[in-house]
Amino acid sequence: MPPVASHEPVVAVAEALSPSVVLVEVDAEVGFGLGSGIVWDADDGYIVTNQHVVEGAATVFVTLSDGTRLEGEVVGGSSGHDVAVVRVDPEAAEMVEAPFAPAGSVRVGQLAVAIGSPLGLTGTVTSGIVSAVRIQVQGGSDPNSPVPVEMIQTDAAINRGNSGGALADSQGRVIGMNTMIQTTTGGSIGLGFAVPSDTVDLIATRIINGESLELGYLGISGQAGEGDDVGVVVVEVLPDSPAAEAGLATGDVIISLDDEPMYDIAELSAAIKLRRPGEAVEMTIRRGGDLYVATAVLDPLG
Repeated sequence: MPPVASHEPVVAVAEALSPSVVLVEVDAEVGFGLGSGIVWDADDGYIVTNQHVVEGAATVFVTLSDGTRLEGEVVGGSSGHDVAVVRVDPEAAEMVEAPFAPAGSVRVGQLAVAIGSPLGLTGTVTSGIVSAVRIQVQGGSDPNSPVPVEMIQTDAAINRGNSGGALADSQGRVIGMNTMIQTTTGGSIGLGFAVPSDTVDLIATRIINGESLELGYLGISGQAGEGDDVGVVVVEVLPDSPAAEAGLATGDVIISLDDEPMYDIAELSAAIKLRRPGEAVEMTIRRGGDLYVATAVLDPLG
């Protein structure tokens, strides 16, 4: 990968990462669509994109940055997190694998460079900043079953066709996969959202390994604590749920999940839905003036 020059960071990022971003064309029962993708594993031909880009696809074609057009197959996808994997023949062309940054490296205000194919215009580069991190929106690709999904918010211009493309940092590393916009006009108004790199990596690995894509379920409703009551205040514990079996009660405050601090119910819900049914999670609970650890084994959502 070419070095990223500090005096022209966007130029350097574009030159370094553009060879790893592809155009995805889909001929599906519902029509012909365009999106973007990121070369995730060049040796085995795996490309990550959004599930909503390849939903219902009968045929998928991938065009590399050098113009090479390859037929691909959809390996699988998660509607819950809007991540899918497409595979092309790795021997058919030379692909450049994208470097991924850990999601924990992302900071509000840092440079954010979006690379993709808005409206089919391949190799389009826009830039802005990371506007917010750990934003929970009603994500996923199934409008009938929305779930909270952690996102990176950016003001880099993102439009239709950017979906599945890269959001990169100043070092040319992928920090997220551009997924959706919030808009009142149908075009970009500076509210774009990307699935964090760690989530993309986790879901893609599960897809390729043939692992379960079911979402975890804890079984509470709650709200953010007020004042000094930092954490998620349990409002209701559903009967016979994993939370009930773990001994949670109304009024408990969930301070952390697997040592990760929790501040509101949307954040907790998004974290739970990254876990799979059967996984055990440890929650630090404050009840009155006491702290204790509760372990819950998650059920499948739904």
